[in-house]
Amino acid sequence: MTAGTLPASALAVPIAISPTLWVPVAMLGGFFAALVMDLPMGRLDEGSTPPLVAAGVLYDEPPNSLRPEQARSVHYTAGILAGVLYALVALVLDAVVPAVVTVAEVPLVSHLLAGAFVGLFLYSFFARGVLPRYGGGKRAVAATVRRSWAVSVGVFVVALLLFVPAFSFLLA
Repeated sequence: MTAGTLPASALAVPIAISPTLWVPVAMLGGFFAALVMDLPMGRLDEGSTPPLVAAGVLYDEPPNSLRPEQARSVHYTAGILAGVLYALVALVLDAVVPAVVTVAEVPLVSHLLAGAFVGLFLYSFFARGVLPRYGGGKRAVAATVRRSWAVSVGVFVVALLLFVPAFSFLLA
């Protein structure tokens, strides 16, 4: 070891946790990623539309008659469920994609592919499925809603990809 360098063992910080804990960790990551996602949603034109429309579907009420708490409950639950989807996809990919590059014992390719899958699913499910069928008056501004939703989903995925390994490290 030369002056100013750390031994290799000091750089190897294992954060990998058991697969049974990976899902709850990803659920936690999904919840916190949904909290971070609130930032762009609150600032973008029509950024708050997706949770309102989704809540309208689930509560079987017009989006404009919902209370903000109803939209938030759907939004955060969707974040948690997106975390579950991420975890399951990542576990499957971990089993079939060689772990060529790992960062703190997280297989990078599987991690990024699972995040991309979740992002594409979230965007497509709302923008191509929910909004056209249940968007009501928001169909007139669908292009703006979709753009805002794409930005918000991008923020969610980046946050999810950062939170899951961080929580894995904290809970390992």
